[in-house]
Amino acid sequence: MTPLDPTAQLVGLLLVFLILPVAGFLISGRISRRNEITGPLTPKAIEDYFKRFHPNRPLPAKDKHEAEFLKLYEQHLGLMTFIFPGVVLLAAIGIGIQWVRIGAPLYPTTLGAPAAGTLAPMAVAAALGAYMWALIDFTEKYLRRSLAPANLWWASFRFVIAVPMAYALTGYFKEDVGVPTAFLLGVFPTQWLIGFARKVARKRMNFGEGPQGQESELQTLQSMDPRMAERLADENILTNLQLAYADPIVLSIRTNLGFSTVVDFVSQALLWIYLEDDAKTLRKFGLRGAQEVRSLWDELHENGDGTPEEKAEYKASAERTLATAAAELKMDKDALQYTFGQVALDPYTTFLCKIWQ
Repeated sequence: MTPLDPTAQLVGLLLVFLILPVAGFLISGRISRRNEITGPLTPKAIEDYFKRFHPNRPLPAKDKHEAEFLKLYEQHLGLMTFIFPGVVLLAAIGIGIQWVRIGAPLYPTTLGAPAAGTLAPMAVAAALGAYMWALIDFTEKYLRRSLAPANLWWASFRFVIAVPMAYALTGYFKEDVGVPTAFLLGVFPTQWLIGFARKVARKRMNFGEGPQGQESELQTLQSMDPRMAERLADENILTNLQLAYADPIVLSIRTNLGFSTVVDFVSQALLWIYLEDDAKTLRKFGLRGAQEVRSLWDELHENGDGTPEEKAEYKASAERTLATAAAELKMDKDALQYTFGQVALDPYTTFLCKIWQ
């Protein structure tokens, strides 16, 4: 049997390293991720979820709520959802690695100096840069247990566009740094590269500057950073209104954001659609989102737990908070209380409070 040349051995090793984090997530990380989402949900919360977001789906028997919910989870993040994007990724990786192999020095089986590769060094560097990006991305998401089928699609896209993107973008640099620049493009996120390519195209074709650095509306929510906003945008959640009335469980599954994190963002979005930027001012009063407003509303109407004396004390405290918040917002107290009532009694706020319990 003819031994594999060193280049082929290196190619095989690179492929193994890239597959390992994906395989690790599918074997163990996916199960841990599923337990993070399904663990806190009681059978009653699951029943309320089906009634709210899947009203046309036959409601399962009470002893089958969890099994039906797990079936729903598998539809969105089961092993089957990774098969097709995984096959496409393997094909894209094969193309990229083949570029590297035919461009790398060729080692004959007999003694002698290696011959030069047949592909331009720029293309080889670009393919290796795409490999570096995919390996970093997969490893990070494996460690965070946040790998999703969409990540495999983006990795495939990255391998396919690596070489043409490198040739297009490295034209902005001196020739002697073109090859290392093509490789180092692999450290940048895909969306950043696409944005940079658009900027270059607009400048070269005199299309105007276009929107510059426009912040996503989602980033008006506390702790919503650009990366989280991008993950929500991948699921077509572009505004706070869309987020406020999104299915928080499916959104958590598909974005791989923590379930508690998604619930908090949805709660904030529900308050934002009523008060917009004034919602930021309410944070200093402990009213970060719709759930906190619901708690204030219950205290105002003595709906909470406790003795009559405690309820009266809670009500007085809630009245003071309402009056202070109205003054801070320069709103009529009754008008703000009415707005709080709309937020607190919104059916989606009610659902969030139920599942949070």
